[in-house]
Formats: sequence, C-alpha cells, structure tokens
Amino acid sequence: MRRNPPTLLFAFLLIGIGVLLLLQQANVIRDDISLWPIVLIAVGLVLLVERFVSGGSRGSGFVLPLVIVAIGVGSLLQDLGTFEDDEVLVPLLAIAVGIGLVLGARPSRPSARSERAE
Repeated sequence: MRRNPPTLLFAFLLIGIGVLLLLQQANVIRDDISLWPIVLIAVGLVLLVERFVSGGSRGSGFVLPLVIVAIGVGSLLQDLGTFEDDEVLVPLLAIAVGIGLVLGARPSRPSARSERAE
C-alpha cells in the first residue's frame, strides 16, 4: 500500500513539533525563543517539499511556502537577537518571492502520460 506524501509529510511535521516542545520543556531550547518561528519554517518547508514531490506547479506555486519560511526565519532571527526591528523581514520577503517566481518559471517535467502518448 502506497502512502500519500502530504499525509506522510504532515506526520513528520507533527513529530517535529512534538520533539521541539519536548526539548523546550527539558530546557534544551532557551525559554526566550518562541517556537512559532520554527513551526512556520517547518510548515513552509513541508509545503515546499509537497510542491517539488508533486512535480511543481506553474506560476507562483512556490511563493507561498517560501514566504512562510521567510517570515519564520525573520521571526527566529529577531528572537535570537540578531536583528532588533522588522528591518530583516522586507529583504527576506523580497528574496522569498523572487526565488518562488524563479522556481515557478522553470519548465515542468513531462508527466508519464505525455511520454506514453508520444
């Protein structure tokens, strides 16, 4: 029986969130670091992997996952004290949207059906 990749990715996401919560309770992760940025990064990466596994989508299909990752990275950098204000968020969002558009513009792989039809 073949597993549905999005379901499997969601399961790994839940396991990862549980591990993070456990590490924070065990004081391995500092209390002043919020877990939400890490969860945002994980959700964005799961969505990004789903896009790649499904063969990608045309247009802006990669923009949303990369924007979610960028918001998570910006928030995590603020929590770590690397940046004091939201000064890092706009450049990160610009980079994420640009990369998403580049990935969306790449030619898609031909499907197995189109190869058999030829």
